[in-house]
Amino acid sequence: NPMVNSVHHQAVKDLGKGLLPQAYSSEDNILEAFIHESAEPGKIMGVQWHPEFFHTMGDTLIDPFKIIDTFISFAKTDK
Repeated sequence: NPMVNSVHHQAVKDLGKGLLPQAYSSEDNILEAFIHESAEPGKIMGVQWHPEFFHTMGDTLIDPFKIIDTFISFAKTDK
């Protein structure tokens, strides 16, 4: 299973309309990622971890560059 740096003092309790859960913490079942049902895949997503903090845990974490690269790609094309 992919891992993220799950360190929370707050978390989503109830998702809003149209938001679909994608990942939960295995330790405490906290929602870690979600998407919007009507969006192009990857265009609307939310994460409750810091993808940019990957360097603190080495190769054990999910590859953050897939998320960051997708964000940059959409930012370049949707002006």
